[in-house]
Amino acid sequence: MEQLIETAAIFFLPIYRVFVPDDRTYWLYFLSAYAIGLVVYLRFGGDWSFAALGRYLKSFFPKAIWAHRSARLDYKMLFLNSFGYFFVFPLITVSTALAAELTLEALTTLSGSEGLALAPSWASRVALTVIWLIAWDFGFFAAHYLQHRVPLLWEFHKAHHSAEVMTPMTVFRMHPVDDLLSYSMVGAMAGLVEGCFLFIYADPVAFYMVNGLNVLWFLFLMAGYHLRHSHIWIMYPKPIRSIISSPALHLIHHSTNPKHFDKNFARIFVFWDRLAGTLYLPAAREEIEFGIGGGEEREYQTLRSIYLRPFKLAAARYLRGKAATT
Repeated sequence: MEQLIETAAIFFLPIYRVFVPDDRTYWLYFLSAYAIGLVVYLRFGGDWSFAALGRYLKSFFPKAIWAHRSARLDYKMLFLNSFGYFFVFPLITVSTALAAELTLEALTTLSGSEGLALAPSWASRVALTVIWLIAWDFGFFAAHYLQHRVPLLWEFHKAHHSAEVMTPMTVFRMHPVDDLLSYSMVGAMAGLVEGCFLFIYADPVAFYMVNGLNVLWFLFLMAGYHLRHSHIWIMYPKPIRSIISSPALHLIHHSTNPKHFDKNFARIFVFWDRLAGTLYLPAAREEIEFGIGGGEEREYQTLRSIYLRPFKLAAARYLRGKAATT
């Protein structure tokens, strides 16, 4: 009986995540995203009637997108990848705790002291809250940049870009090799910051949190995060869009238009793309077709092709490169 319960718990894990506040799939973040979409739709439509609300629901949840074969593949990957996130990845990725411990040991060895032993304060909490998120976001940006610019890594990242339609579940259309790199780099950068703060202060400093999350990350999740993978075009107001990545910028990132290739890698902060020369800010709404380009997305229509084809292509690319150097 106990084994049966454990098996059922594993099967329903993706559904359980919807009710976990510190998980990005928490129901509140989906609700806030589509509430923002509703406000924008009604505001620019100039019609706040129930009929307008009905048109919103029909246009934002079309069967042609949510029942598309590409979307159905995303739903399957949500279930399969969720198991890896909870049971496998914690064992093989560079965790924040490990990176913090190694950073603290390195600083202790280099300085010859046990730390600065400063007293924590509200200012140190604010500093950690901000610096931690910047470092965490840089880890994601760096991994994402490498996934596009390193040919072998791109073969695995293609699986994500093979989505022909976009729903919030497309965020889970990630090859495990992709996530292994992203999680490790994010963990390393966040741990680096935490290790430095452990060395500086006499007692551990905690960043400000809401729902068990960094408060700034929580606010980003509430600001329409799940519209980044959707067919809904949302650009933040001008004072904000120059700092924070609007959902529409990530839609452009998934475009098959060559002028959009390798643009808008950032998750939160636009300045990473600005510094890297990869920022594309549209002057107005652009029509976008999603995919890899050249029709290659048609090669990723099954779970088998999603998970195994990248290994085949990466191996072939490696062998070609090795042959060219001999």
